[in-house]
Amino acid sequence: HLVSPIDHCKEVLGKNLPDDTLFVNRFKESDLYQDKENQILKYALIKIEEFLSKSTNFLNYNKLTIEHILPQNPSKLWKDEVNSKNFDACHQKWYQTIGNLTLVPINSELGNLPFISKKGIYFNDSTLTIHKIISKSSKWWIDEIKENSDYISAFITDIWCYFGGPN
Repeated sequence: HLVSPIDHCKEVLGKNLPDDTLFVNRFKESDLYQDKENQILKYALIKIEEFLSKSTNFLNYNKLTIEHILPQNPSKLWKDEVNSKNFDACHQKWYQTIGNLTLVPINSELGNLPFISKKGIYFNDSTLTIHKIISKSSKWWIDEIKENSDYISAFITDIWCYFGGPN
């Protein structure tokens, strides 16, 4: 009985690789921002944008940077705007996840600005499909990060199809 290469890979690798559900959950909840360059993360965000917009080769990789919508080092103004008793713990858990990370060409201008300012400067008029949830939000905290994460993650197995589910 002849085994296809894909079936062989599933058999050999399947024991050590997550199924699609686990992959999506880890993608949504993991700390994806690892270092200043973040080439893999930037590539992933570009591929997600290309998939969502149904377009290719229009994003200039070298002119884009990764922006933390909720900043890495939030100002007192951010903390006051969010008004959460558990701000530090929530910030630590969510600020490096895919739902809080996006592509922008003007990162240095955004920095620690309050969400409404960031939204007005870049996200309201953005042509990037990946900014859909961001541009519709009136504030930016855990619920919005989770919603954005769900929106982005809903498509990742269409972009990077693993081997499917547990079948």
